[in-house]
Amino acid sequence: MPHTAPQANVDPTKTASLVPTKLLLAFTGLLLVFACPVPATAEIDVSSVLEGFDEIVVDWQAARTSANNASRYAGANGRAKIQAAIDDRAGDDPVTVYVPASGPDEHAVWLLDRALVLPSNTILLLDGATLLLKENANDNLVRNANPFDGGNSNIRVIGRAGARLHGNAGKQDHKVWGYRNENSYRYFGIYLCKVDGFEISNLKIGPTSAWAIAPQACGNGLVQNIEFAQDGKSTNQDGVTSGRGLYNTVIRNLTGVTHDDTIDVSSTDQSKFAHPGKELVTDCYNVWIDNVVTDAGGKKVVKLVAGNGRKVHNIHVSNVKALGRGWAIEIEGDWASVKPTADEMHHLSFDRIEGRSDGLIVITSDCRDVSFKNMAASSGYRRILEQRAGYQAIRLTIDGVSVNAPHDKGGGELFYFAGKKNQNITIKNVQATFPIKTLLRATGSMTALAVDNVTIRDTTDTLFVSAPSSSIKGVARNISLPDKYDPTRIVKDMPDLVVELDH
Repeated sequence: MPHTAPQANVDPTKTASLVPTKLLLAFTGLLLVFACPVPATAEIDVSSVLEGFDEIVVDWQAARTSANNASRYAGANGRAKIQAAIDDRAGDDPVTVYVPASGPDEHAVWLLDRALVLPSNTILLLDGATLLLKENANDNLVRNANPFDGGNSNIRVIGRAGARLHGNAGKQDHKVWGYRNENSYRYFGIYLCKVDGFEISNLKIGPTSAWAIAPQACGNGLVQNIEFAQDGKSTNQDGVTSGRGLYNTVIRNLTGVTHDDTIDVSSTDQSKFAHPGKELVTDCYNVWIDNVVTDAGGKKVVKLVAGNGRKVHNIHVSNVKALGRGWAIEIEGDWASVKPTADEMHHLSFDRIEGRSDGLIVITSDCRDVSFKNMAASSGYRRILEQRAGYQAIRLTIDGVSVNAPHDKGGGELFYFAGKKNQNITIKNVQATFPIKTLLRATGSMTALAVDNVTIRDTTDTLFVSAPSSSIKGVARNISLPDKYDPTRIVKDMPDLVVELDH
């Protein structure tokens, strides 16, 4: 029978009364409608609605003879030979460049004394080739030809058979260009700015002096099948980081090690690693991230950042697993001098997220219309979700959490909300087969909290906890706990929470 918890207004016949909500999520013009008593995420086949850059099928055998074969061009080193093949074209005519595995430089690599520069309509095919940045080159490995004035279109870098871009990070002079100035973009492995239509596929990348792949103010893109090999010998060794906007882009199938965030989908007017110019900034929208299994070196596997009036919205993230320390996901506004509002960070969807160490989700930004589905905690995790103080979440749903591993003994609650004016927070379908400390701790203020269908093996502290000065209003029902559970450990300082317990 339902149990009346101390310090809570419990009525076994009373159910939650929440206003039905319809959330509209648009991916390239298609409306996806969620309609239920509380916010929830619909199943989304994002691949059918997101228009990224079309993947091409490469005929590698034909490319050896029909493409511009870099090995047949004159040049003092690998870079000069490849660049000659790239530049062998009439005007803006499309060109395909084939780079075979055996390069002309020591150890059969293709040595780059400076970056390869790709004009519009270029396909660069690396057939098992290794591009190695020369010691003290202090430059990108690859960048587009016109990044700061006009931009470019239709650029692809595609590999196979172990093709690698090696940034030789430990042998670059990081003081030559200096971090966070107008030359900082040269630290990136692949730098694309204002490129409409791009593909980066089937490569091993790293170590690079900073970000491995940096598409800034770029759209209609595809990044897939990438293994990161960052080594920690320089700072900010991210995987894929936009910094100044990204749209209509698919990022999928990423593995390996980064020594900073693996993916950073961000847009602010004050990128710490970008050439100056506000005209180089766009919003982030219509981005699908799928199948990312990496060790992010204590940072985040996927991070979303908005600020200074720029927006991040309509982002779908699925199948993410954090292998190392840090968080799996962060929703962030800390980069910007002017923090994003909930209307600038919205319609974010996450499905099948697994993490350990710090936890799965950390929120350091206002946000709205956010949904998390099918999350799993690995051994040693601290929290499933942590919202830091000072932020607001509106219509945030957590649906499906599996805790099948021990909680960090020093860890806190499964769910921690420290923000003010939180609205319509829904947590449902939670199963913990290992003991937890506390299910939910909330400070600040929250209206229309709805907790439903929770099964807990055991807790070591109070199930629902709040600071005495907080205002938390809502309903928790269908809460299953072990027999003989101590009723004084159910609720603390939440007089406006209605609780229904089922043993």
